[in-house]
Amino acid sequence: MNRIPKALKRKLQELSRQAYEEELRRMLLPLSEAFEAWKASKLDSFDLAGLIHTFHNGPDRELHTRYNTSSVLEFNVAGAIRNGILARDKIPGDVMEYLSRYLEFYEREE
Repeated sequence: MNRIPKALKRKLQELSRQAYEEELRRMLLPLSEAFEAWKASKLDSFDLAGLIHTFHNGPDRELHTRYNTSSVLEFNVAGAIRNGILARDKIPGDVMEYLSRYLEFYEREE
């Protein structure tokens, strides 16, 4: 098993947390709009509850599972960089160097 230095792992964990938070924020925007529609009486409580339930059992659950599986930490961060969730120019050099093979994986997939 590939063991990485603790300092690098901490950086990866923090970046993964940032990516998770940003992806979750983006996914919550439509739900936020639904709450606004509900507050303006344009959406009834049952429809809003259904949207919340669907979000929780679908996208939220998938995202939670992906970001809370430590065995794919490097892929989560590399994928977030590749998809523009994390800004490449904000990633420390040592992290980018470590993630180079993971980023290459995503580039090959295209």
